[in-house]
Amino acid sequence: MIDVESFLGIADLLPEPMFLINRQGKIVSANTPAMEILGYRPADNPGLTFQDVVCDPKRKINEYLRACFRSAELVLGAVDLRSMSGDVIAARVEGCLAQYRTDRHQSLVLLRCLDKRKSNARFLALNDRLDEITRERLSLYQSGDDMRELQRLALVDSLTSLPNRRSLDKNLDFEWKRASREGKPLSTILLDIDFFKAFNDTYGHLAGDGCLKEVARTVQIASQRPADLTARYGGEEFAVLLPATEREGAVIVAERIRKEVERLGILHAASDINDVVTVSLGVATIVPTLDVSPLELLSKADKALYQAKAAGRNRVHIWGRALPQEQDEQITPTNTGKGNVQEFRCKSNA
Repeated sequence: MIDVESFLGIADLLPEPMFLINRQGKIVSANTPAMEILGYRPADNPGLTFQDVVCDPKRKINEYLRACFRSAELVLGAVDLRSMSGDVIAARVEGCLAQYRTDRHQSLVLLRCLDKRKSNARFLALNDRLDEITRERLSLYQSGDDMRELQRLALVDSLTSLPNRRSLDKNLDFEWKRASREGKPLSTILLDIDFFKAFNDTYGHLAGDGCLKEVARTVQIASQRPADLTARYGGEEFAVLLPATEREGAVIVAERIRKEVERLGILHAASDINDVVTVSLGVATIVPTLDVSPLELLSKADKALYQAKAAGRNRVHIWGRALPQEQDEQITPTNTGKGNVQEFRCKSNA
């Protein structure tokens, strides 16, 4: 049998929407693609039933769910899904019994939905013979090394081998609580590859993937402490989580990343600011408290990143509270004439 936590660990590896539904038709859990296609954020818990998200007659849906609960094999069907905004998505649904207990109310059906309007690559990118997902296969995933490996992969970005956004969120929550207890600062860096879409358009997506891998490796090396976490934040964005790090230390790491990426010398003829690949970076530091969400740290780093890009890119901006009101500050590296030693002057944008 598969529990909800195991489902999340497995289902987030898969690129198509997947739902766990109980006998009353309630959506007990859903993976990230399922929430996104319905227009909800992954963190939302809207308490939906499957009937809430389909346009088809209630009788038809009830009959389909009953057929799924009666069979361990895949049951095929076609439904129209309805997103939060009211958009209709024609889908092919495949479902099977995923869990059964003596208490029939604890039985769960696993459904996966294939959006007919979009490219199959959107949903079948893993090439993973998903038609074989049955109770036996799900049970196998729960045992021994296979389950541990799947749980590990659920936290890793497949392209760069860095921790993914899910892993970042877990670590951020843990470090936030620890820093709150200890009264220590927590810093984060968000960085974005400058003009990456133009890079892809010029050199192709294979070259783009290679660029992402090189930048990922460089960022990870530049954040040197074992406690630091480098993650792929999404697309061409990366995040670095720096526990017990003051703002000045985070700025040093950010500037090191900026210089090392530029030093890679990856040609970028379509860039408006340089002939090689560069990055823009935003830095934020907070001494956490439990009455503030950890997402506030990411939000402030994102604002600083936006300012770095607006100011011309290939630079570091920091978020701070030098004045009573929030302001962004630019870090300008200035050569001191002492070899590779750099000093940083903070210039208010306010």
